[in-house]
Amino acid sequence: MKSVIRIFKTPSIMGYKPVYRTDYLWVTVQAPPNLWTEDLSQEVYVALAGYVTSEVSRTITVRVIDSRDPWITRVLVVGGRGKPEDLEAYDEMQLLYSKSSDFERHLSRSYLIEHGVSAGQIIKEINHNSNHNNSNSNQNKK
Repeated sequence: MKSVIRIFKTPSIMGYKPVYRTDYLWVTVQAPPNLWTEDLSQEVYVALAGYVTSEVSRTITVRVIDSRDPWITRVLVVGGRGKPEDLEAYDEMQLLYSKSSDFERHLSRSYLIEHGVSAGQIIKEINHNSNHNNSNSNQNKK
């Protein structure tokens, strides 16, 4: 288990740039009963210390959940205050986008539209749900 936890010491393992820092990290561990110990929690604190801006004990929260399957262990790390610019692939994606032609941009947009991805459609659904919920709450008040 310690070797799995130590993977998080590798810069950019979470997909962020090495300069990314946050003021809070949430860690959820799903492990078989009696496998997780306080020593492993301390390893998590040490491994993730480079991602936080202040004291580790205050900025990293570790929650352990018993796994239903005795052979499966999962570690979920959620970092707060991340921005698109903090993603490791952001600079490369921005460069590729800036070098692409108008035709390529329209082509990628048409690909999304062909597959049913439309911002207009999503906005209409959100507005419809919002209006529907508002009308229900107004009827309940009467």
